Amino acid sequence: MKILNITSTDILQSAITDVFYCTRKDIHVDSIESPLHAIALLESCLAKETMYDMVVTDLQCDNRKLSFDLIEFCFHHRIPIIVLSFIESKTSVNLALKFGASSYISLFETIETIRFGLIEALSKNNYISPRIDLILSKSTDNWEPHPLLLTSSEKKLLYYLSKGMTMKEISDTYNIKDNTLRKQRRNMLVKNNCSYEKLLACFHEFPFVVNDIVEG
Repeated sequence: MKILNITSTDILQSAITDVFYCTRKDIHVDSIESPLHAIALLESCLAKETMYDMVVTDLQCDNRKLSFDLIEFCFHHRIPIIVLSFIESKTSVNLALKFGASSYISLFETIETIRFGLIEALSKNNYISPRIDLILSKSTDNWEPHPLLLTSSEKKLLYYLSKGMTMKEISDTYNIKDNTLRKQRRNMLVKNNCSYEKLLACFHEFPFVVNDIVEG
């Protein structure tokens, strides 16, 4: 069984690979750090008709949008994909499942629970780990993503943030004062009555087109 493991650090890659090898003996694991490189590799495999049996990915903090793109790519090409991540926010979990993740396992679970979850997922069963199941079962409101009210500059800022850039990277790259960016982000949250995660969820649900984003 061939598995592609996409994780952001060497330590995490090694730990997840070890768990797989302890779970089953007929497994071969290849590891890669970037979701973008993973999509390119999977496209190459499709062309050669030598596809992986399963993909495992975390939701990378600096590449969250690309992680969702990877999940969606796997879903469209019928490649089972497991999310194995420290990220437990309800919005991120729901988006991952919506884009096509077959299982979602928290890395904050015990090692025994993680191994059990992997066995279930490898058996082609959908699996939600206990911590994630508890988070999903807690519903504090009936909030749903909706189109955002944004100025042109706020759209650009949200676009950059959705690409995984930090506020400092945006400030340094586009020569915008840090205080200006923070004020724009605060205004977006207040005006749309959203937390930051909900703001990104709205962007993913109702993406907008930003023309001449760098020049503007």
